[in-house]
Amino acid sequence: MDEDDMDDEEEKDEDDEDSGGGQQREGGVMEVSYGTGHVRAWLGQDTLGVGSMVLKNQVIGEATTLSHDFMGTPFDGIFGLGLAPLASSKQSPPFYTMMQENLLDDQVFALYVQARGGEIDFGGIDPSRFTGPMSYAPLVDDHYWQIQLDDISFLGGYGGDDVLVGARKAIVDSGTTLVIVTPDDAELIHGAIAGAVNNGDSTWSIPCKDAASLPPLTFTLGGGSDTRISLPGTAYVLDPLHSSTTMCLSGISGQALDYDDNAWILGDVFMKHYYTVFDYGRKQIGFGKAVADSKYS
Repeated sequence: MDEDDMDDEEEKDEDDEDSGGGQQREGGVMEVSYGTGHVRAWLGQDTLGVGSMVLKNQVIGEATTLSHDFMGTPFDGIFGLGLAPLASSKQSPPFYTMMQENLLDDQVFALYVQARGGEIDFGGIDPSRFTGPMSYAPLVDDHYWQIQLDDISFLGGYGGDDVLVGARKAIVDSGTTLVIVTPDDAELIHGAIAGAVNNGDSTWSIPCKDAASLPPLTFTLGGGSDTRISLPGTAYVLDPLHSSTTMCLSGISGQALDYDDNAWILGDVFMKHYYTVFDYGRKQIGFGKAVADSKYS
């Protein structure tokens, strides 16, 4: 992943210790580089409300430096849901605090992601948000919400060759917009789509008119179940690049990850199609085909 240079960052005014609604600084500092953007923050404790839950003395980061990527964005912060060993603060993330304080019926959270909003369920799942069975794959890493995909296949459309990508590890991450694959895998997949164009910046374009006719990207989940789930063409063909163009952005981008240059990331493009359950207690991730809701579409 790309890491922004500190020269492109701007300082925010630092608040007094008692100006943050009761937050008390601990004196520590954390720095986090995301796939896009960088943050530097003071560590402090505050009372955090999540739905009906109240987390007292929760350690949070008070951002003092933000890269330009976060300037003008329509959100006030980042609610980290990664596994604790990955936490830059080396402190207990909110989800872990919920478990430690026995605030959850089950050690899970689930994400319902749609085009214009969504929901997060802590301590259980919402059966109304998906249809059919819930398919699970075991975690294969202690630091990331990562699963094994025993096989990935893509049937070539419009005369293209069938593509058998093979086995890959995949991180499931709502903080990533696209499906991130290796550059070679991106070439293989888009090479089977007639008219697909490499944009030269790790992204690809696909003819908009073909979205409904393109074949699915099919995953065989690890864990020995031989369960297959698929991402249809209508899910990975995104908006037009420009108002007057016939080409749409592909939801599949080719990038080598610093963590593992052969791994994939299943981001929002994937999660909009699947209600996703992050099951900490059983060390697994579940996928159920999401049901559309006009409230969020």
